[in-house]
Amino acid sequence: MKNLYLIEDDEDILELMFIILESKYNYEFTKSIKYIIDNPNVIEKADLIVTDFLSEDLTCEILINTFPHKKYLIVTAYPKDNLTISKLITNKNVKFLQKPFNISDFENYIELML
Repeated sequence: MKNLYLIEDDEDILELMFIILESKYNYEFTKSIKYIIDNPNVIEKADLIVTDFLSEDLTCEILINTFPHKKYLIVTAYPKDNLTISKLITNKNVKFLQKPFNISDFENYIELML
């Protein structure tokens, strides 16, 4: 079973992700990008990191630049044409899904990336 790491500070979105993922994947989560930066060992086994763009005044750009070998799905309300996001998604290991999202789109992106 593949391992996902979720970074999301919205309780409702996080709960929805749990429901979608619980029977198909192993997953861990945090509400903070800073937590991952301070504790990098927690994502060692992650096959995919599903992250919000902004968490506690840090963007996922720092995460992607710090751990460039990982795969990322950015799930955010920010638009795809945001300057930083548009730059990040040029990386083949980074995909983008805008909130609110369709459940099947979320599932499809995860399957595609794994």
